[in-house]
Amino acid sequence: MYMCSLYVLIATTGVVLVYLCRYSPFGIMCLITGKIMELPSLALTAQQLGMYMVTVISGLVIHFFTTLCILYFVFTRKNPAVFFKGMLQAWVTALGTASRLPRVTCCFTVRSVSLRSSL
Repeated sequence: MYMCSLYVLIATTGVVLVYLCRYSPFGIMCLITGKIMELPSLALTAQQLGMYMVTVISGLVIHFFTTLCILYFVFTRKNPAVFFKGMLQAWVTALGTASRLPRVTCCFTVRSVSLRSSL
């Protein structure tokens, strides 16, 4: 008797969760729209966000071309452009997807190809 009602409760909870997951993107969109409508100046906020993006990207570019390339050259005495060119496919995959699985398989593929070509 009790087990039957437990199964019914679990099945009902599952159905409720399915509907909740189905309509949650609409609710999140409404919350974001409400916050956007509260902004005093959307243009100023977009400009500040754009400047923030430019600052972060320029900092990453400076870090890559100075720190990482110099450290790679100092420790290996090899041209860093050759190494980073071999990792280009992995970088593009990492930028193009949010999932980790394609990045991992792509990195292993790039690494195995580079190992075969260097032997």
